[in-house]
Amino acid sequence: MSSKKKEKRKWLDEYVQYGYTCITEHDGSQRPNCINCNAKLSNSSLAPAKLRKHYPKLHGD
Repeated sequence: MSSKKKEKRKWLDEYVQYGYTCITEHDGSQRPNCINCNAKLSNSSLAPAKLRKHYPKLHGD
């Protein structure tokens, strides 16, 4: 078996334009936090396409 470690995504300042701030967890991982609804998304959501999906889905256009 392979003991492949899952790679954690890193916060980029450009994610602010999508309406998010960064939360750093105790283990050092970073998570996006929606500034409209205060939803804490998973680290795997730190991708522009996934961040853009949150707004139309939950907040309209």
